[in-house]
Amino acid sequence: MLDPPLVLADEPVASLDPQTSHDVLSLLRRQARERGTTVLCSLHQIELACEFADRIVALRRGVVVFDGAPRTFQPQVFDAIYGRGDTAPESVPAARPSMAGEPEATLPLHAGALELAQ
Repeated sequence: MLDPPLVLADEPVASLDPQTSHDVLSLLRRQARERGTTVLCSLHQIELACEFADRIVALRRGVVVFDGAPRTFQPQVFDAIYGRGDTAPESVPAARPSMAGEPEATLPLHAGALELAQ
């Protein structure tokens, strides 16, 4: 299959130098845009995810602590992912596309777990 609809890349830049990491992710992004392919990458380099991703889903111990656009990724989300600080943040940006003129939504975090309202 030469043009798969989905490419799974498990830590494609692990142990690579910064320039090569940038080159690899640039290639993946270019291929995705040119061929209409979805690329799902697992990364530990949040700065690279924020630079190259259209959407970030961040996990902590198997629980989603962030799902949204890179531009909405805030330092408190980083703390929630890596458990820095004494307490988890009160809330993180919600996982939904923003509509022009609408305020950003939030999802409450309780005891480090994401609770989704019905």
